[in-house]
Amino acid sequence: MKTVSWVWSLNRNDQLLGAPIETVNTFHPYRFQREFPKVLGNDWHVAFITWDLVQTESPHGEVIVIVESLKRFVDFSNASVPVVVIPVIEMMRQDYQAIATRILSAVH
Repeated sequence: MKTVSWVWSLNRNDQLLGAPIETVNTFHPYRFQREFPKVLGNDWHVAFITWDLVQTESPHGEVIVIVESLKRFVDFSNASVPVVVIPVIEMMRQDYQAIATRILSAVH
């Protein structure tokens, strides 16, 4: 099974810095977390994580996913796997298929 490490929110030393507004206020985040993995299929596990900015190593998995609005806070330039940046508009529209296409394109 392949793993997507989705950076859902950020913290520093276990103090929450926040989550992107489009994942909290614009739609139902729990529904997204429940429904989106089904679009990728059974070969994939999506781990929605809170990333601590003081960590020096990148998240584990075949691909790292981060929403555009959080990208400015995180430096994954040394990541050994592809990093997929999801545009805010795709999150707000809940465009599961476009998001899945970005992820699958990055690993193939």
